[in-house]
Amino acid sequence: METAERTNETTRSRASVDRLFLLPKNPSEMFACWQWTAAKIELFSSGFFAPEVTVAVLRQPGGEAIGEYRCRWDAQRLYVSVPAGGGSFLVELRADTAEGRRELLLTSEPASSPAGTAPCSPSSTSGEFYRKSV
Repeated sequence: METAERTNETTRSRASVDRLFLLPKNPSEMFACWQWTAAKIELFSSGFFAPEVTVAVLRQPGGEAIGEYRCRWDAQRLYVSVPAGGGSFLVELRADTAEGRRELLLTSEPASSPAGTAPCSPSSTSGEFYRKSV
């Protein structure tokens, strides 16, 4: 177990740039994941940033706020809800500093959610949705 934890830490610090991705899962849910550089990991570890980040879901174009989620900075992944019916969305990852300022750290590229007639069950995946809709 110790080796797996050390390997995971090494893998996280190897990112050359901080990255945030958004991928569709089904018509009502998307998957956000992020990677940090060693420098950003150090800022979180030192207490410069609070241990929780905010993941904001925005509709594109226009930037209408759809929802906000809080999680630990090192969670590196989060499922977010989006309105059924399709559309383009992006996520922003924000963190509070020790002084109380909220800083925008990362913004994903827009991703499109498939149009569906009803929300899928939690066990549905994008592949299952695609097969059912064809």
